[in-house]
Amino acid sequence: MINEIVKGFEYNGEFLDKNDLWDLINFRGGKFEDINELKDYFNDDDLNDFINELSDSKVDIYNYDLRKWAVDNYAYIEIAVDEFGIDQKSFDFHKLIMSGQYYAFSEEFNNLKYEFLNYLDNYKFMIYGWMGKNAIYPIEFDTFEDGWAFIYENVENVDHAYDDLFVELKRG
Repeated sequence: MINEIVKGFEYNGEFLDKNDLWDLINFRGGKFEDINELKDYFNDDDLNDFINELSDSKVDIYNYDLRKWAVDNYAYIEIAVDEFGIDQKSFDFHKLIMSGQYYAFSEEFNNLKYEFLNYLDNYKFMIYGWMGKNAIYPIEFDTFEDGWAFIYENVENVDHAYDDLFVELKRG
């Protein structure tokens, strides 16, 4: 079910993409009972700690790559200076750029998190298919369980629902 939910989510950020969402989901093993458990996970403080780790892991380690990144992203470096300060005793220009990258990745991971939470809040399940000789037009449900409850109430032989009813639960 989680694969189907994530499949409909679109995200292409400045530095991150949908694969980074999978990193967040797989941090907990990617196993969720339902959409509410997924929402709870994305609101959990443990995920924020993991976002910090992921952001740190994405920071470039080669000076050339850091300088190249700094050319187009200097604003993030300035924000990082305001946010984290500067080590004046042992100033290192490349570490300054690294802090800018870390800040940029952290911000974007948080944006990804909130966009996905918003997507989950607006997620609806749709049933499409046939019941006997009658077409079922798209019917919208708030939860996967509500969709299956409809099937159980309206299909005579639920054990053979896929024989009698071609049903697909999809995001609305």
